[in-house]
Amino acid sequence: MPRVCLYTDSPHPSGLGQQILTLARGLASTWQVVLAAREGEGADRLLQAAGAEGLEVFRQGESRPYEGVEEWLRSRKVDVLHVHAGISWEGHEAVLAGRRAGVPAIVRTEHLPDIVTAPGQRAAYRALVKQLDRVICVSHEAANSFMNGDVSDGRVRVVRNGIEPLSAHPERLGLPDDARLVISVGRLTEQKGFDLLVDAAAELRDTHFYLVGEGPLATSLQARIESRGLGERVRLLGHREDVPSLLAGANVLAMPSTFEGLPIVALEAMSLGVPVVGTRVCGLTEAVVDGSTGRLVPPGDAGALARALDEVLSSPEIAAAWGEAGRRRQREEFGAGRMVAETAAVYDEILAETRGRRASARGRTERTRIGFVGAGVIASRHLGNLLEFPDVEIAAVADPVAERAAGMAARC
Repeated sequence: MPRVCLYTDSPHPSGLGQQILTLARGLASTWQVVLAAREGEGADRLLQAAGAEGLEVFRQGESRPYEGVEEWLRSRKVDVLHVHAGISWEGHEAVLAGRRAGVPAIVRTEHLPDIVTAPGQRAAYRALVKQLDRVICVSHEAANSFMNGDVSDGRVRVVRNGIEPLSAHPERLGLPDDARLVISVGRLTEQKGFDLLVDAAAELRDTHFYLVGEGPLATSLQARIESRGLGERVRLLGHREDVPSLLAGANVLAMPSTFEGLPIVALEAMSLGVPVVGTRVCGLTEAVVDGSTGRLVPPGDAGALARALDEVLSSPEIAAAWGEAGRRRQREEFGAGRMVAETAAVYDEILAETRGRRASARGRTERTRIGFVGAGVIASRHLGNLLEFPDVEIAAVADPVAERAAGMAARC
């Protein structure tokens, strides 16, 4: 079977990590799958979960981190390197390590829209894209953001996130069944809009809120909760392993995000029949059907968020109808099997192109034969550019490091 490495160097691969695991499980029957991540608390959880399921894992150390990745990719003869990025500046060095190691196909999934504005970061991303065979985006809106920026349409493929349907015993942490309970799940960062949710909570009496997740804003959010006298109704729960049960126990999932890719927690809530109230931003508009599976409100509007939450909390009939519609939508549109099949099709597409180019090159007689001498990342990029020319044959390569030379030769 061909071998694929699913890689991330994201320091906090939460929803991203869940998708990597889901993809690994689905690919395992037809691919040899390895999960690789850079060591850290969040990545260690991901690798431990993968190892517990019998998947091969590679923990990227802090000593010579990307040289270690390059050596490992070469030794394992990986066919596809699939880098998963939580944000545009993640995963660059791993892509270059893959090219130096001679990996035939390199794919990158962008789990968020294109939000980078700094000139230096945009230039770095433009250079990175040239090293990629395909860019996968998890929603059509996210894909549009990249195609309007630095990625040509021909490189982009949309593979929307998918999950296996969930079932869970409801957990309300001691709240009575008739208490109104709103849950929100995510990293405690500005992107997730938890400050807006606290402001909305101040407008909703007799309503409890569970905020699940860790992050740099934990202290300031707790202060905001206390300053509004909401300590008895709004709880920061930190990291939890029982998120499906907490979702199943809630009346509604709140997602006041400023942007998303295509949020896994929204799909999980839908799978459990829990309506979703969120902001009308990238990713959420593709997951949630306003007025059918939940409600979408303008971003940054705490009053509109409070009114939308109260709408579903005040009407068991609306909650039940939206919840059931969400359950159907998740199963029909956002299943794991569809996501896995579409991802594997991207791999097969690239590998077929690679085989075709090599066969075509062998069949030509009018080609310029070049001996390539170089060292390091820049040389690797130049070699990649030369390999794109149909009338050029790299006859020999030289590099001061024997392993690097072997990797370049493998690419030719």
